[in-house]
Amino acid sequence: MYTMLRWATLVYVLIVFAGAARGQVATGAYPYGTFDNKGFDTLNVGNLNVHFSIPVLNKAGRGLPFYYNLSYDSYVWYPSAVSGSTIWTPVQNFGWRGDSEIATGYMSFNVVTVNGRYRGTGGIWYTCPTVFHDNFVYHDPFGIEHAFSGATTNTSEQPAE
Repeated sequence: MYTMLRWATLVYVLIVFAGAARGQVATGAYPYGTFDNKGFDTLNVGNLNVHFSIPVLNKAGRGLPFYYNLSYDSYVWYPSAVSGSTIWTPVQNFGWRGDSEIATGYMSFNVVTVNGRYRGTGGIWYTCPTVFHDNFVYHDPFGIEHAFSGATTNTSEQPAE
């Protein structure tokens, strides 16, 4: 009876997680792709993306080994529409990624800096850079984006030179 309950629980867990696994985006070397590997890096001949991985910490373990690698993809710019025109926008961290993003997810947001000037008392010109942060998005380990509303603003006052 106990063995049957264990098998039923295993089948239930596999069925529940099968839907989430089906929606995953393929990463790494996908099937039927053309890749050129000359040692350190791998070139995707289809889109000319260069991928390489730098090992930071690799430790053998009793049950599971621990490893942490930094990886880089050279395909860092993508076209996006802003105010009706298309501009090139960089990806998060300009192509650098860590292994922990797979387990914990990561945050992304937009940063815009606007420099303003005004004349203060005594005729001194001041530069007021204002930094806007908005469009906060949490990317979970399954690749689903969760947007957060709100924005932050930071203005500092500096004498102009």
